[in-house]
Amino acid sequence: MKPISGMRQIYDGMFSNHLKLAFRGMKKNKAFSTLSVLGLGLGLACTVGIFLWVANELSFDRFHTKADRIFQVELILRQYEKSVVTPGPLGEALKQEYPEVVNASRYTFRSEPEAIKTGEKQINGRGAKTDAAFFSMFDFPFAYGNSSGFSGNSVILTQALADKLFDGAEAIGELVTVGNSDTYQVSAVLADLPQNSSFQFDFILPFEQVASQDESRAWGAWFCATFIELDGQATASSLLSKSNGLKTLYDKIEKPHWSSELIALPDIYFHDRMTPFFPRSGDIRYVWIFSIAGLLIFTLTCVNYISLTTSRFISQFRQAGLERILGANPWHTMHRYFVEGLLNMILGSVAAIILLSLLGSYFGIPISIVGSVISHQEVVALMVAFIVTLLLIISIVPALLINSSKPLAMIKKKGSESSGGFSARKSLVVFQFCVSIAMVTGTLIFQNQLTFIRERDPGYTKEDLVAVKIDDEARDNVEALKNVLDQSPDITAMSRSTFEYIYFDMQIGDWEGKEVEGTLTVRPMNADSEFVETFGIAMAEGRFYEKGYADEQSVVINQEAVEKMGLTSPIGKTVKLPRGQELKIIGVVKNFNYWGLTKAIEPLFIFNGNSGDLYIRLTGNDNARALAFIEASFERVNPASLFNYEFLTDRYAAQHAAHARTGEVFASFGVIALVMSCFGLLAIITFTIERKTKEIGIRKVHGAAPRHIVGLLMKDLAVYVSVAFLVAAPLTWLGMDQWLQIFSYRITLSVWQLLPGGVLVALIAALAITYQAVVAALRNPIHALRDE
Repeated sequence: MKPISGMRQIYDGMFSNHLKLAFRGMKKNKAFSTLSVLGLGLGLACTVGIFLWVANELSFDRFHTKADRIFQVELILRQYEKSVVTPGPLGEALKQEYPEVVNASRYTFRSEPEAIKTGEKQINGRGAKTDAAFFSMFDFPFAYGNSSGFSGNSVILTQALADKLFDGAEAIGELVTVGNSDTYQVSAVLADLPQNSSFQFDFILPFEQVASQDESRAWGAWFCATFIELDGQATASSLLSKSNGLKTLYDKIEKPHWSSELIALPDIYFHDRMTPFFPRSGDIRYVWIFSIAGLLIFTLTCVNYISLTTSRFISQFRQAGLERILGANPWHTMHRYFVEGLLNMILGSVAAIILLSLLGSYFGIPISIVGSVISHQEVVALMVAFIVTLLLIISIVPALLINSSKPLAMIKKKGSESSGGFSARKSLVVFQFCVSIAMVTGTLIFQNQLTFIRERDPGYTKEDLVAVKIDDEARDNVEALKNVLDQSPDITAMSRSTFEYIYFDMQIGDWEGKEVEGTLTVRPMNADSEFVETFGIAMAEGRFYEKGYADEQSVVINQEAVEKMGLTSPIGKTVKLPRGQELKIIGVVKNFNYWGLTKAIEPLFIFNGNSGDLYIRLTGNDNARALAFIEASFERVNPASLFNYEFLTDRYAAQHAAHARTGEVFASFGVIALVMSCFGLLAIITFTIERKTKEIGIRKVHGAAPRHIVGLLMKDLAVYVSVAFLVAAPLTWLGMDQWLQIFSYRITLSVWQLLPGGVLVALIAALAITYQAVVAALRNPIHALRDE
């Protein structure tokens, strides 16, 4: 026991001594210590913040205990046209046909808010419909009550909605009115849904039972998502291979051209066809982009700290060399850096916590998600591993750089010349500038693409165009509402259309003049005769629907449909719809983007119809006055309906909001990377000045002006930035080219778009080191020569 106790006393003494040296060094070199702590804190905050965001994105829908056994059914027609919208009986049919399917549930979601009333109180909420099996498949805990009574005219509320409606009192058994007249009894209250759930609703209603005699008709109604739960032994691939994509079922119900894919529950959030059912979605490409950015900032944090630490110890070469001659081994030096790194890590962690609390919400990392993310043991383990790795890197690497110098050369203060330490530090600075140039250039390209999105003509005039939601209660009064709105001088045109709801598609297999093989997938949309005038859409040829014409057997298509159909003179040609109806093409509209710029324009068939929302074109003279008149008129004509409106400029911005937000965050990371690179540059220029103290003194004695000394020190900067640009430019090009693939309409990359990033980084870095260079140039040369 005595030897162990003695070794412990020796270690405690060494630890205490190194801790004192660390505190003494921080007190003596306040500027460098502050930069070291701020660099660690900034890098740690950014890396942990990115890690939390990525972990949160990947955590969507994984909190369900059966997440690895629940799948959404996606239907595929002839191996190419896919649909997540399915017929109602599909889930139950799969459950009966295949023993591997142990449970199934339907689900629909209404994205538009509906009025939920009790007594005199009315709250807006978004509703969904499902089966009782939904609650046994998914883990949505109940605040009180259960799903046993979920049928008929029952409704389940979320805790937040129930508290608003009933002021915190228990809601079970209470009556609520949804919409205009449908009354339901509250059967249970769900705990508020987790923020990392794709399912987001305020209340949920049960599906009505389908009578057996209506089953054949029900197969023709495609309106819901279908979820199935497999038993513990089955997998999606085994079920699909066994049934050849569930074709045995489709053959049985006389749908021989259909097959299926199964989308795993954790993958739904990143699926691009879920708009009808889930209000939120992610993009796995952004997860990769931010993961790479986090890794770069983590590496940059280590490099920055190493550069600052090793450059500060240049002045202590003699002391380190003497310690080595007197018997200090590499472990002693490494331990010293470990203690200093531990102290800086603790202070940097405090700074990181402060920065995260202040900037977390800006980076899209609200404190509310931190608890849900770090509740997983694997996440905590990864965070601990990250911090330990960072601590080891910032402790071991500086020690290795110092230990690579020869003791005698260190005593003569020539360690820097005799070792590869300086070359290593130059490589670190070049790396820092590579990261900075890549992130700044990437940010500029980000912003160019976002500007392109904002300024590109979508093919219709979105400014001063308002969409008024028409619910079931208001649809019979649209003409009366339009008659009232006609009295306003602030309104120039109105049209009713399903412009926003082009979720579904249909197959066109036969048309006059057909010369291409196979069928054509088109998007159907309804519009009345005022559509073109209201939206400001141009006609390519022919005419649009007009009052007074018998246009019931006509159709208007877009230019993309003309191209895909291979028609040169489409006007007057006939097309046959899936159910055999023949329509005559009377007009072709110019292409317009109804889904934003992330998706390509698809063939569009516009049918003559009076359904969908009411779109109102304003003069733009006084939109506030116009909206007040529209709201008052709507409520007078439809007293039982909820007035909801949206400017199409806002809708267009919302279609690209995630990309705009990502651009802002990425720009912030670019600034942070540049600041940290300047920290490292400050370290290398200080090191350079220390190395060239005698040279600077001799040059000044021989009459060199301060500008010549500054130019001497700036020469290294030019080399670093040039090398970094040559490395960063092609990597940035490849990375941003991949990101731009997200958009169907995008800017064209050129060499000239890469230059501003390098120039900007060079200018900022030059400003960052000018002060140090000027101070060195103005220093009395006698002190430099005396020191030598």
